[in-house]
Amino acid sequence: MDNNISTNYIPLQPPYKIIKHGNKIGVHIGTQILTILRGKSMSIETHNFPVVAVEDRISALNDKNISCESNGEGEVWDNVETKQVSELCELGAQLQWMDFIKILWHDHARLGNRHEKIQKVYIFNKILKYNGSQELPSSGQYTIHLHTESSGSVPEVVCSARDDIFALNVVWIDDPVALEQSIVSDLMEYLLIISPNQSARWWRMTYETDEEQLCPLIDRLNANAKATSFRNTLMASFKVTALIPYEENFDKFDTKPSSQPSPSRKKGRAKAPDFEEFIRDDAPHGFMDVLKEMLDGKTGKIAFAIILAALKWMKEEPPMQSVLNRFKSVKKTSYSTARDKHYKINNHQDDGKPIPEKELAQIREEIERKLKKWGGNSIK
Repeated sequence: MDNNISTNYIPLQPPYKIIKHGNKIGVHIGTQILTILRGKSMSIETHNFPVVAVEDRISALNDKNISCESNGEGEVWDNVETKQVSELCELGAQLQWMDFIKILWHDHARLGNRHEKIQKVYIFNKILKYNGSQELPSSGQYTIHLHTESSGSVPEVVCSARDDIFALNVVWIDDPVALEQSIVSDLMEYLLIISPNQSARWWRMTYETDEEQLCPLIDRLNANAKATSFRNTLMASFKVTALIPYEENFDKFDTKPSSQPSPSRKKGRAKAPDFEEFIRDDAPHGFMDVLKEMLDGKTGKIAFAIILAALKWMKEEPPMQSVLNRFKSVKKTSYSTARDKHYKINNHQDDGKPIPEKELAQIREEIERKLKKWGGNSIK
């Protein structure tokens, strides 16, 4: 006897949930039930696939009096079952910042791989798009508590405490300088959320740990201006609207406005800093020569990956224009696309994917091999 297959659509009632699986995020409006009746064994096999609203229907769904009764109003995640998805929050909910942080940690746990980056910007952007607003943390003084998560006796990742103001998670690197840079880069991505396209003032972060192996990292972070303050950092990003600040009672620093008038700005675009300004003072002799050799003729993702890997020897990631000015083969469009995909920003929030740490580690190894030819342990 042949198998008998039938389908049935069950609409959900509002309030709807925002759900996620892997890189997919959508508003759950129904369930597509697939039932297979196997002839010979007379057994029944059932699969439940989530149906999510098409993007142009989501704003209407915020009205709790409107429901989706037809699966023609949505699309089926046919390779994902409902038991595999994470519920992020209720559609239209006004989330507090720490609720958002809990969502990030829950989603990261569901990914099943400690090495995965926390998808903070992508998740935030989707929730903001669907809900229209999102509460943000107020500036103030915060302590970030770092610890390792290990496989046996070998550390796999360094991460922040679950109730810290920012959710940080980076792959363990034996080199404390490279590990410091990874933490700072992970932290900087929050500027794309809390202060896009403008400077974020009045923030102070300090770092603590209970683990002796992290003490060198903690010392470096507490001495790093980028890790402890957002004051002089600017991150260009997507446009964010309808944000409601999340106010808590924190001690503020330097909260009095200056009595001096703001200096007038000259017209025209400011010149990008020279690329060499971003190289650490203790970078190995020959570092720029090696970088020029490796970037010769490179552009796009390859060029961006080389720069990203080379941050071990740099103070911070240089602006794109500084890279373009220094390395003539690097083209603006392809480099910008690679950077946006890595950080999942601008037009690549859905199809972006961070460059794997394993790939960056291989590039760093190649840089170090080439540096040996230049006497890599000598100081400039």
